[in-house]
Amino acid sequence: MNEILGLDHICATSKNIRSFSKNSKLFNYDVYFIEKNFLVDDKKNDILFGKNISHDALFLKNLKNTSIELIEHHQENDENTGPYNVIYESPSLDNIGSNVLNDNETTKYLSKIFNSNIHNFFDKQTNLSFFWKNSHMDLGLTTIILETKNLENSINFWTKNFNFKILDSLKISSCKLLQLNSPVKSWNTTLLLIENLDKKIETLFLNSKGWTCLSFIVKNIDSFLSEINNSDFSFIGNPYEIKIGGKNLKLVFLRGPEQQLLELVEIKQNHD
Repeated sequence: MNEILGLDHICATSKNIRSFSKNSKLFNYDVYFIEKNFLVDDKKNDILFGKNISHDALFLKNLKNTSIELIEHHQENDENTGPYNVIYESPSLDNIGSNVLNDNETTKYLSKIFNSNIHNFFDKQTNLSFFWKNSHMDLGLTTIILETKNLENSINFWTKNFNFKILDSLKISSCKLLQLNSPVKSWNTTLLLIENLDKKIETLFLNSKGWTCLSFIVKNIDSFLSEINNSDFSFIGNPYEIKIGGKNLKLVFLRGPEQQLLELVEIKQNHD
């Protein structure tokens, strides 16, 4: 898909957004914008659980790696958790948040995959879980993690529709690393697919807990939608335009074959 320019950001359901300011430091990122009581467009109803009139949004910018949009929904879905998780790389956890160590079997598995000690933390400030890998530089969010019921089908979906390339650096057959390369450094990303034959396929929502949606920047949404095979997606929403963070954007939400939420973002010219 030539329309894909890169991964703009990952969305996550968060708490306490109104307590943050432009000077706040979360995950050692800079606050790019804060929107409070942002009205929810009706075209988002299909990807939200319940009736949501408005929400608060906090966009965290990183010039090295994937940016983060934290959303505090005024009606949340506490019944399930978003399908994604992340690996954050830095020399230490200083200035990242109020974290509680929460290592588990997944932590051991990831440590084996990357041949490096990886730990799982829960940040009480944002109500988010993330994996942390020690590195000599503050790299930020470097890897998106997604479990899949069928690894081969999932590889085909991401390489065919979103320009990911397979990395052959892993020797474990139940997982695969994919790389998305972009001319903009912060739009590059690595996606770790982990096969889990027992994974339950369920409909998840933007206001589910945790890391909920991947947002890709595209040249033209209409061109992208005209090129895809609709059968690759379990849901394709209707595009709409908004102004947020001072930018005019065209957006559309989709669901992948395993119900994972995806967003396409097209930057429109400002006419103000």
